[in-house]
Amino acid sequence: MRLLLALVLLAAPGPAVTPPAAPAAAELADAEAKALLHLRQSFERVGRSSPVSDPALTQAARTLAREALLGTAQAAGGTRIGLAVSEAGGWDPNPRLVLIRSWRTETTLQSFLQRTEFTAEPASHAGVALVADDDHTVLALLLAERKAVVQPFPRKVAVAPSRQRLCFELRSPLGRPSVFVTRPSGTVDRLTDISGRNGSYCAPVPFQGNGRHALEVLGEGAEGPEVAAMFSVEVGPVVAAAPDALGGAEPRSSEEARVRLLARVNALRSAAGAPAVEVDPRLDAIAQRYAERMASQRFFAHVSPDGDALPDRLEQGGYSYVTSGENLGMASGPLAAHAAIEESPGHRKNLLDPAFERVGFGLSRQARDGGSEEIVVELFATPAKGSADPVAGAYARLTAERAAMRLPALQRSAALEDIATRQARAALARDDPRAPDIDSQVFGVLSEARTASADLYVARDLGALPPSRGLKEARYSMVGIGAVRGDSPTYGKGRYWVVVIYAGL
Repeated sequence: MRLLLALVLLAAPGPAVTPPAAPAAAELADAEAKALLHLRQSFERVGRSSPVSDPALTQAARTLAREALLGTAQAAGGTRIGLAVSEAGGWDPNPRLVLIRSWRTETTLQSFLQRTEFTAEPASHAGVALVADDDHTVLALLLAERKAVVQPFPRKVAVAPSRQRLCFELRSPLGRPSVFVTRPSGTVDRLTDISGRNGSYCAPVPFQGNGRHALEVLGEGAEGPEVAAMFSVEVGPVVAAAPDALGGAEPRSSEEARVRLLARVNALRSAAGAPAVEVDPRLDAIAQRYAERMASQRFFAHVSPDGDALPDRLEQGGYSYVTSGENLGMASGPLAAHAAIEESPGHRKNLLDPAFERVGFGLSRQARDGGSEEIVVELFATPAKGSADPVAGAYARLTAERAAMRLPALQRSAALEDIATRQARAALARDDPRAPDIDSQVFGVLSEARTASADLYVARDLGALPPSRGLKEARYSMVGIGAVRGDSPTYGKGRYWVVVIYAGL
């Protein structure tokens, strides 16, 4: 009877009751304009330049807002954000997303107009978008601190093999770029054919097989290496990825997090044919101290505000090593932070580097935007054994890179090493990092040599030298590495000055 009465009442004469219509395009455009004005004024009130509205970030924000409107849970995930930016033609790494979902456009906008916490972090570019249906409105804001300008690069390549030219500019103070590519198999290549100067560079990127590739540009700055650009490229048909083994709830304790992180790292290494790494309590302690320091002092970088880098922290911890590497991640939980690390080709290269034997993890939480985020430090190293060769890490890296290029192994030459050591010592004394002219010296001691070249680097870690030009030359059969450590007025204290000499018969 009650059901019948209800039907009668609904059919009775009276004012028509209809659900509210979706906001018109003009209403949404007006709301977006007001949101952008609020964004600009919020930055200006705290004495900072307002972010520039960016088409790619705006398009990505619209995509993420649509997914949030449909209730897609992954819309706010770091991996999905990066993919949305990439698909829109952008390249900014780790953009920050603010999502607001409410019933009406006016309510959603008013909620955003009451927020100003996004001014606490650096941001040079932004994208704002609002989307709505009959029931809800979603506002998405993407903020990024742009550290590079990337010339148009295809996000889809029809077929492999293919070769595309990547050109980019690094924003000051970044320099000395490195370019990494994660292949569909999960392996990582470091490109060696980078040309350019004064902040503008180009590099050919070969795509040998179909599938999704991730490209990353790193630059050296005062705080160590920084990711300046990152995006993905689909080559040919792309098969949907299998469910991620990293999924599931975040761990409830740091002990559980360390166990799961180690399992994930070694699973990746096993799939790539690299030997498993073992936990080293000394690396755990060094990583933990640095994670806690970043959280308490509110910074996030490979170099601390005092100028300490990884080699300094290892030395302070009394850890003698042949080669070392460091990954940093920050997200809502340790597994999410590690997932972001895996997405970065440069960081992934550390995860898969067969030269590493030990690992240590540091975890610390810091307050942010009314919630908290986990900082994860992953330290990789190969400890020195006895009277280890001080340049063994550099030789090990050259050997591994040469093998990855499927080129003949290089023979270590004591004569070339002696010349390289003397040249490195002279360069440090001059405070001059230009590659030396070594032809007369090499041909004087190696009469059978027919060709030679030299590269000079200033580095903090002998095991992390960038690929030198001669490494890819099949005509070279011998190599010598010389390194001296000292203080430089230009490049700082405790730097290694390294000369690598190649020669061919």
